[in-house]
This record gives sequence, structure tokens and C-alpha cells, in this order.
Amino acid sequence: MIKASEKTAIPQSSDLGPQSSGLRPSGRPRNKATETVRAYAASVGAFTRAKAREATGLKRQDVDTAIDTLLRGKRLKHTGRASYEWIPEKRPVRLAPLEERIWHAMRINPSWSAADIAVQAGTTVSYVYKRLRAYRAAGFIKRHGQKSVPQGSVRIWKLTVEASAKLDVPRVEEYSPDPLIIATVRLNRLVCSGLIHFVDERREAFRLCNTILAALSHHEEAAQPSALSPQSSSD
Repeated sequence: MIKASEKTAIPQSSDLGPQSSGLRPSGRPRNKATETVRAYAASVGAFTRAKAREATGLKRQDVDTAIDTLLRGKRLKHTGRASYEWIPEKRPVRLAPLEERIWHAMRINPSWSAADIAVQAGTTVSYVYKRLRAYRAAGFIKRHGQKSVPQGSVRIWKLTVEASAKLDVPRVEEYSPDPLIIATVRLNRLVCSGLIHFVDERREAFRLCNTILAALSHHEEAAQPSALSPQSSSD
């Protein structure tokens, strides 16, 4: 059991950064156990296998596999017997070829729809919409009218003047621990260690519950149709 004096500082929700996409550069989902340990390691910096198991609630084999995966990926450094240290990302990793194909298709066409880019880049319309949301938020694309299609109409987009001058794909996402994962891990630690019986820790548990609820609400809102989502009648 972890003593109250050994508590790890719990990051505020504003310190946790934007939500991670949960995807590898190739677009494949990360292993859930690895992603959980990754988020835990990024938040605490240094830790042991035992502390990782206790904080995440994962089985020994899952934690061991996740740590080995992060070691091979050079995200962790072995500092001692069953002890490790998180290695922060010092530079953006090279984006996958798919991102380059999407950006190239956007640059060579004066204007386009998400479906146009999907065909030229060899990917799905839903994935293109995901990238367009990030590019729009960064100010790299803007609306340019709409066009009729058999199912109704679709929005047309174009690059902004600033984006048109960029030959390389702009970096619009960097990894940071998922606030939902961090809050869940912390809440699990407070409950499983018995620290929740202390007044301060119980208040912290309430705050974490609010953070988890806010993150779940964000996921629910993101799943709803938005201005950049395909719609059958007017979009």
C-alpha cells in the first residue's frame, strides 16, 4: 500500500495537454495497455514496474509487455533494477507517407472536397475529415463554397495563403498523455491504495471524477456530426 507521504503529484487537467489521437504514425491503434503505461510514464517521469502495476491496475504481464515495447521504441530508459525513466520527445517524428499524400493533394488542387482528397491520397473520407479538422483549427484551410453531388451537396475547401507556401506537411499534432487515461489511472490508484479514506485524497478523487466526466462528454460531443462531417442532405 502506498503511504500518503509517498503520493505522486497529480497533474491538473490543464497541464495534461490536448487529447492524443491514440494512433501510431501508421494510423493503427496503439495497444491499450501500452498506451496506459505510456501515459503513466509521461506523467510521473521515473517509476518502477511495481509502481506502474499499482497505479494502472494492469496485470503484471501486460505491464511487462508494455514496458518492453516502450524500451524498444526508445520511449523509456532503464535506470536500475526494474526502474525506468520516461524519455520526452525531443523532435517531431517524421509523418507517415499518408499524411504527405494528403497534403500534396491539397496543395496541387486549387480547391477540393474531402472525397477528392481521399481518392487522390488513397485513404478514406472519414480519415480526411479528421485531418481537415486539425488543419482548419491550425488555420491552414478555409471554406470555398460547395458543389452538388448525387446525394446532395458537399463543402469545398482550399488552402490559406500561409499554408500554400508550405512545401512540407505542417505538424499539427504532438503526443501528450490522454487526460482521460491520466485521470482514470490516478483515481484507480487512490481507490486501490486506500488513500481515498483521507479527506484531501477524497477531494482529489472528486476532482478526478469531474475530469473523467468532462473527457467522456468531450468524446460524446466529438462523435456527433459537426461542420466538417459528411451529411447526406446539406453537406
